[in-house]
Amino acid sequence: LEGRDGANQRCTGTITAIGAQDVAIRRSSDHGICRVTVQQLKQGRYTLCPAKFT
Repeated sequence: LEGRDGANQRCTGTITAIGAQDVAIRRSSDHGICRVTVQQLKQGRYTLCPAKFT
């Protein structure tokens, strides 16, 4: 997941839960939970992208 709201909130991880109002992503960096609301996705503030494994 990549944040595009200028706050540089880049969140890379695995989707753990998809609810009616938000998506929960477990960050690979510190295993914390990053929640992104459906509203933020609709506004284009965040983009869901497949992880690039190199």
